[in-house]
Amino acid sequence: MRRHAQLQPLSRSHHQTLRLARQLKQGKWDPDDFRAKKLELSHHFSEEEDLFSSLVYGLADTHPIMAQLSRMIFEHIVIMAMISRLERSNSMKDREQIIALGTLLSEHITFEERELFPSLEQCCLINSTTDVLMR
Repeated sequence: MRRHAQLQPLSRSHHQTLRLARQLKQGKWDPDDFRAKKLELSHHFSEEEDLFSSLVYGLADTHPIMAQLSRMIFEHIVIMAMISRLERSNSMKDREQIIALGTLLSEHITFEERELFPSLEQCCLINSTTDVLMR
């Protein structure tokens, strides 16, 4: 599916994160490599939250997309907390937690790609060459 130009970089980033999620779901965890991945995820999450908050600015709190954005932000917090917990535990061999993180990352990306992004495109973005916001 072709994404709106504003969502394309985020969607491309999701492909790499899905690769990471697959590795984690297999129980693979490299603490040194993951430090860079953690920074990438943190940056990606901030980009999404900043962009999407500007897109929905002015919509009523009761608009259906607000629940989706709340879910996104909650999952961002949980994912980052899980990563921090794994780093702090010095027990990078906690296979169950590594697998759980991979599963949550995969489910989170699937939610964004299949539900949130289409909702944003329908609600807030015109699918054309112009980046005109609509309400």
